[in-house]
Amino acid sequence: MAGDWKFSRCTLDPNGCLQLSTILQSFSASLSEERAWALCFQSAKCMVNEWNSDSNSCYCLSDTSHLLIHKDGFVHRSTVKLSSSGKF
Repeated sequence: MAGDWKFSRCTLDPNGCLQLSTILQSFSASLSEERAWALCFQSAKCMVNEWNSDSNSCYCLSDTSHLLIHKDGFVHRSTVKLSSSGKF
């Protein structure tokens, strides 16, 4: 029934991004193969760009909550940059 639907509220961070884990939880579904490959491509592209600009401040992603998707669909550069809070 239409009244049985429960939606989680997604709020963009100050950079206009959502964590991939939040997106997956909101849809309660996995990604299609096509979207997974697009996400891999965007992530690799972001990592290469940031590594080439400053390899000392990049870190490895180990969880879907580390991947930040901008509202325009690209992987945001803060995904792979060390923050002042020292996130790893």
